[in-house]
Amino acid sequence: GGGGVAPMVVATSAAAAGAVPVPDAPLTGFEVIRTLVALKAKRPLAEVTGEATIQGLSGGRSTLQNEVLGDLSAEFADPSAAEPTAAEMPLSALAAKIGGPQRYTQPGPKVRGMVSKLIGTKMPAGVGLTQVRERLGTSLGLGPGRQDGVLVHALSHEPPARLASPSDVDAYLAKVAASHAAMMGLPVGGGGGGGSPGVAVSAAGGVVSSAALDAFKQSHNDLLQLQVAAIHQHLGINPRSGSQLAMARQAQVLELQADLTRFEREHGAEYVRGVRQLFDRRKVRVYDSAWAWVRQDVMELYLRVLRGELAHVDRTVIEQVAHVANRSTHELAELVQHFLDIGGVSPDGTRLGQLLFELVREGIDRPPTYREYLTPMAPLMKQHEITGQLEYVEEPRDGQRNICDYVNDLCKPLPKVARDGSAPRVDAATGPATTTVTTMAATATGTPTPSPTPPPVLQLKSRPPGCAGGWEPDVGLTTTFLDCLEEVAQVGVSFAGKTALVTGAGRHSIGAELVKALLAGGAKVFVTTSSFGTASSQHYRTLYETKGARGSSLRVLPFNQGSAQDVDALVDYIYDGGEDLDIVVPFAAIGEGGRQVTGLDSRSELAHRIMLTNVLRLVGAVARQKQRRGYATRPATIVLPLSPNHGLFGGDGLYAESKIGLETLFSKWHSEDWRDHINVAGAVIGWTRGTGLMKANDGIAAGIEAEVGVRTFTTREMAFNIVGLLHPTMIELAENEPVYADFGGGFDRVANFNGRVKELRLRAAVGTAVENALKTDRAEDAKTLGVEDGVGGDGGGG
Repeated sequence: GGGGVAPMVVATSAAAAGAVPVPDAPLTGFEVIRTLVALKAKRPLAEVTGEATIQGLSGGRSTLQNEVLGDLSAEFADPSAAEPTAAEMPLSALAAKIGGPQRYTQPGPKVRGMVSKLIGTKMPAGVGLTQVRERLGTSLGLGPGRQDGVLVHALSHEPPARLASPSDVDAYLAKVAASHAAMMGLPVGGGGGGGSPGVAVSAAGGVVSSAALDAFKQSHNDLLQLQVAAIHQHLGINPRSGSQLAMARQAQVLELQADLTRFEREHGAEYVRGVRQLFDRRKVRVYDSAWAWVRQDVMELYLRVLRGELAHVDRTVIEQVAHVANRSTHELAELVQHFLDIGGVSPDGTRLGQLLFELVREGIDRPPTYREYLTPMAPLMKQHEITGQLEYVEEPRDGQRNICDYVNDLCKPLPKVARDGSAPRVDAATGPATTTVTTMAATATGTPTPSPTPPPVLQLKSRPPGCAGGWEPDVGLTTTFLDCLEEVAQVGVSFAGKTALVTGAGRHSIGAELVKALLAGGAKVFVTTSSFGTASSQHYRTLYETKGARGSSLRVLPFNQGSAQDVDALVDYIYDGGEDLDIVVPFAAIGEGGRQVTGLDSRSELAHRIMLTNVLRLVGAVARQKQRRGYATRPATIVLPLSPNHGLFGGDGLYAESKIGLETLFSKWHSEDWRDHINVAGAVIGWTRGTGLMKANDGIAAGIEAEVGVRTFTTREMAFNIVGLLHPTMIELAENEPVYADFGGGFDRVANFNGRVKELRLRAAVGTAVENALKTDRAEDAKTLGVEDGVGGDGGGG
């Protein structure tokens, strides 16, 4: 009959017919701890049980243990996670302490970063975190909490290569979700998947055959295709041109993706990230207003005098006054005179003002000068007065009040150390060592004073020119160097008119102390940072405010020493700006703790590139610029950061190989053609406390000195040693022959060094455990006696 409306066909699916619902639940702290520990310790997840401990899973490697605790502390925002006692707790107990359901409900910064890295390096183009969560929610029926659990679980099931397509992503996520469900004891399946084919149901309730419906659709599609083909033929259009181009582009993408996968698989994800460019000359920060900061410092001094805060002049005040005088100008002298004319201060304040005025007036015609005012410090483990726990502190060294005492102490022989590494002893025949600069000079001139045995704390070495053999102590060079150090300590040294480049000058580093010295001497300093931002810029601004002298400037630049492109771009920027480098200090480094020969990885290769390969590139880039511009009479002095640790520590990746590799420059200076443009000064840097690479060992530094006989240094002391290599006399020597300075403090004379270090660490750990037990015992006693926390009160007596 007549028309009417065709019955609506509705497709229904039985996909959800057999699904097992999985209730949502938040991510647990134990899941995160188990995954992070398994990844760091390179253990299967099955081995990381609730009863296991970080100490046991680390296999006694304290560096690895400290890294794990540091990661947990960062993830859970709980400083107690970094305490040594956390490593001894069962993981389930540790999770309850730092990652309970009330404290930890979603991934922290550490896990978020790792998940972001996984998705960025292993997912195909166009698949990000949002798309992954959509697949977990839509295809697998998982709520936000379960999605977090699967993503954390995926960190331990990272695919070996970048996934090629969205279908590969679906298969990978399904596999990880199934593994996670099995480990958590959840039903495997979730929403989606399975079921029988759908049928077509009419709105009137009748059933239409699926085969008939498919045949109708096919007939309709064939008719449309014939019509489209006729239109294309009439217009002369190739309908496949777009798809052909897309296929060609897709083939290119797949080829590039395969190349990237092969590169990443060969070098590792950390290496790939570590060689990215950071340098951007548009981001340079320039600090050069010493003239303004000095006025503020003078006003602050005057206000402190008015308030009576400068009752006595100590070393800090002397250093501050000297820093003011280092920025002397006629305008500054007038400002100081103005405050003197105002008066209203005590007689002591008046004398201080007059002294400042005289120093400022004298400083106008004198170049800025770096002088060191440090107090030599010794490491010490001391019991805290309140908590009773052992803590690391530094105290002034016995008999060393100032920098001059420090220089004289450097001349003394090191304590004798037996080849088995036993405790130092004093030679019964010669008694305590009292060698000074004067007696060393007498040795150099032929006076019968014998050369001390064993050698002094600090010495220079030499070898025949062009010879690749070992370095031997050179008393004459050592005496010259110590004379330079003595001059720097008593008179100072100026770097006015010099331009320096320093890399690796972060907080608490030797490089940062060298930047301070160069600025105090009036140098123009380029300093680089791999963590460019507000915090680092503020750090360097403060550094300039406190040390910048008249005529000095500090330029802060983003830079990655792991990037060869950054190396070239940095040197080009300096020379394109009309500057010429006189001093280069390439001290950038990253740690490789816990990596033995059996565990070298992408971080090891990255560290080797930063500390060796690109240091050589940096030397070459500077030499090329000088050659290109004809700067043959002003060579740059490269201070090489050498090390006495040629595998003595062990477990530090390719660190030793990087340092040994730098020593080839001493021979290449003779055999290659850049000697007119580069001076080489190598500094063997001994045990320096408080640096990023050595801070974890500060607790045993006192034992290293007292029992092993190795001298340790603060970053400021080591920087002062290195400044000695930049004295004009030493630079003149380096123009004729590379200089090799051993500041190792006897590090390389100790047999079984690693064994001695392990013994000291074990004793320190035992001592800490005993102190903690005693603290707990005292707390229990205090509760019994009614004294809160075991401190304060009057003993609880009646």
